Amino acid sequence: MLAKLMSLFLLGLVRVLTGAQARWQGCPPKAEQRIYFANHQSPADLVLMWAALPLELRSITRPIAAKDCWTRTPFKKWITTAVFNAIYVDRAKVGDQDPLEPLVDALQNGDSIILFPEGTRRHHDEPQSFKSGL
Repeated sequence: MLAKLMSLFLLGLVRVLTGAQARWQGCPPKAEQRIYFANHQSPADLVLMWAALPLELRSITRPIAAKDCWTRTPFKKWITTAVFNAIYVDRAKVGDQDPLEPLVDALQNGDSIILFPEGTRRHHDEPQSFKSGL
């Protein structure tokens, strides 16, 4: 219940402050599996993209979150888990485990995902090119 109230509060706040809205070009906003990706400038990017999605798309769309960053504090872990239903990814390969396995699992379960490729976050006039492999 707290997560639901938090998500409604964030949605309202973001929409009032920024006017966030999606512009669907070339496809309608249907509840079907998709992969969304964008350059990354700040943690607000996720909130803005998520707030712009219609309710039926938010319920099936999960952001990818760097595990080392978004599980660092109890609040960050709670908000990314309970509010955004994030998929955590280790940015470093540990042993034989495939760091992208959680993404594959989510896609196989029919979830849509939001990706912010590494290397797209910096403070310059122009965004960096997306890293290869996208």
